[in-house]
Amino acid sequence: MGGSDAAHAGEEPDNPLVTIITRTYGQRGALLAGAARSVIAQSYRPIEWLVVEDGDGEADKVIRALDLPPGLTCRVIHNPKRGRAAAANAGLKNASGEFLCFLDDDDELFSHHVSTLMGLFDKHPIAAAAYSASLESTDRQALGQAPGWGSEKVFLVPLASTSEFLERNVVPIHAILFRQEYVAHKRMVESLDALEDWLFWIELLLETKVVWTPEITSRYFVPSDQAKLAQRREEHLAMEQNYIMQRDSFLTERGVWRLSQVVNDGRDLLKAAVSVAKVHEITEVNVRNT
Repeated sequence: MGGSDAAHAGEEPDNPLVTIITRTYGQRGALLAGAARSVIAQSYRPIEWLVVEDGDGEADKVIRALDLPPGLTCRVIHNPKRGRAAAANAGLKNASGEFLCFLDDDDELFSHHVSTLMGLFDKHPIAAAAYSASLESTDRQALGQAPGWGSEKVFLVPLASTSEFLERNVVPIHAILFRQEYVAHKRMVESLDALEDWLFWIELLLETKVVWTPEITSRYFVPSDQAKLAQRREEHLAMEQNYIMQRDSFLTERGVWRLSQVVNDGRDLLKAAVSVAKVHEITEVNVRNT
């Protein structure tokens, strides 16, 4: 695994360094450029942006074209083609920040995302992680409207206890910021090509303090094409038995008993994995995304 440096800029020494990890692959340069805009727009500094390329792709070309502002550095990590969990692990291994978060190349962070979550850590200094509400939209081609306006769905599960992670994945991967010290040698299970983030949150955050805010600071996209949506569901189903085995092995090692039976007939897991627990239809939402 190798790395290539892009431009380096000044730092803000009074703020802790935040690392944003972006996974990308193949011919996804346009999507990665969108992720770059999200990172550059962040009001918080300093930020380290790690772009992990899973196999061959267009990352170097995209990053070379950027004019990075002060307080933002970027590095491309070239990882062998081993899947999304391995790409995430390469980012975790190379991260220098005191706080970490993920931003996949097809998701968006609004400009106040990092600053909002870091503000939660200021208020809750013993928290292991902080997350915020996120907009769910159909894919970009189907939007047909200006970003940040229109009829959207808000994904937010107000977490009362981290034991709720055992029953459902309560947070999109990009919506949560977590402390580097809790990661230590924890890594995503590389045999999982779906649900890998859900298991990671259980292993990382169970029995810790996690705080949240209802403020909307990000957006993610779901397929508008029903065939693509069905394919995504089948991919989750294909991974469920491996996920269950890995999760139960971890719980046994920790001596943690599940508070409720998560899986009944093999379909309940999928329902828990892809359901939106508290989804609200909202219209004409004005979101700060610049």
